[in-house]
Amino acid sequence: MLFMQNRCQFPFFLSLKNSIVLLLGMTGTLVFGQSQVPEAVTAFNEAIAHFNAKAYEKAIVSYSNAIELDPTYTKAYYNRGNTRINLEDYKGAIVDYNKVISLDAKFAKAWLYKGFAEMKTGETKAALKSFNTALANDRTLDAAFLNRGVIQQKLENYELAIDDYKEVLKLKPTQYTAMYNLGLCYYKLNQFQEAVTSFTEGINHQPAKAELYENRGKSYIKLEKYEEAIADFTAAIKNNASVAEYYYYRGYCKMQVEDFGGANTDFALALQIQPDHDASLTNKAMVSLQMKKFDEAIVDYSNLLKKYPNNADYFMNRGLAYLQSEAFDNAAQDFKSAIEIKPAFPEAFFNLANVLTKQEKLTEACEAMKQAAKLGYEPANAHINALCVEK
Repeated sequence: MLFMQNRCQFPFFLSLKNSIVLLLGMTGTLVFGQSQVPEAVTAFNEAIAHFNAKAYEKAIVSYSNAIELDPTYTKAYYNRGNTRINLEDYKGAIVDYNKVISLDAKFAKAWLYKGFAEMKTGETKAALKSFNTALANDRTLDAAFLNRGVIQQKLENYELAIDDYKEVLKLKPTQYTAMYNLGLCYYKLNQFQEAVTSFTEGINHQPAKAELYENRGKSYIKLEKYEEAIADFTAAIKNNASVAEYYYYRGYCKMQVEDFGGANTDFALALQIQPDHDASLTNKAMVSLQMKKFDEAIVDYSNLLKKYPNNADYFMNRGLAYLQSEAFDNAAQDFKSAIEIKPAFPEAFFNLANVLTKQEKLTEACEAMKQAAKLGYEPANAHINALCVEK
């Protein structure tokens, strides 16, 4: 007697992680300036020599001497602030830049570096104000546009960030960080073709950057251009073969084009790198079942159930693998476990009826089939009469 078809759904998991926003690392650049106090000038020049030799602590001492000799020495305060940035003393740098601004409110680079130091100390609103003032005084400061864009991006003001990154690229067409972050912003706005364009521009200038291929590949996935995405994740792997995510996404794309063998291999490679990569393990288990590699599917679902012992779907799918392997006792136990966790699981009752029939437990099979039908699983209705007549 011919009974039911085994039913198994194969949902595809795509979990796009947030990419890291790149910050522009800034080290203070010096300015040269005279004072009316000769001794202050001597100390100032000594400080510059120390700075150029990367003897930053000595440079601080010499700038401080110059300031002591001439408390209005604006450029000494500025250079001391920049030196403190190199020492990662951001709060001290802010104090110096505030002094510069009190002496010369239109000193655009003092506002720029003050904003950067404020970013580093988490003073976001103050940093935005500083970058705005820097740009009000000098629209050629690409670093001010870039860092303001980073802040807007972190605040999820993606349109404003895009405007700033475009200004950066007008001033510096090859600025990698702006290209990369521009693509991320377009992605966040679901403007995936624009994201592809930005990441492509980045690749043209930095062809060895794996993250560019990764993010363009993710954009292609959103556009359902899976072959292009496969090519990008392959390029990402070529540039950095140690990232499990790259194999996972390539495997996901291969699932979409029904290259299940290739997908299975990629998920296995991801798991070699990162054994706890759940998305790869879940998809590998599904692909193994799809390819009728039932022994592999049993191992994969067993590993998943070690971590997630209350997942009814995993019991259901392992049960199907056991059923196809004719391990009927194990299959029956898995379907029962699935039902125990999720009592309203018609497919589990349906397949339990199937395996009970194989075991010639027809009375129990009849009850399971009736329950599947009661729960609304239409295929069960076609088998109830034939199955229950023989109980």
